[in-house]
Amino acid sequence: ARPAVNTQPQAPQTRIHVVKDGEDLPIISQKYYGTPSKWIDIFKANKDKIPRGRVEAGQNLVIP
Repeated sequence: ARPAVNTQPQAPQTRIHVVKDGEDLPIISQKYYGTPSKWIDIFKANKDKIPRGRVEAGQNLVIP
């Protein structure tokens, strides 16, 4: 018998980043995307958590 094959598309895995002291959105963008310029994507995914565009140590951010 052949093993069952899951034909359901896999949902993209959600990545969570815990902000460390001294980090800002461009630094986090560099870590995940290799460029600081994608910080806006992280901001847009976390608008409700980032007042005035500033992140704080200990925050959990979704990395799209």
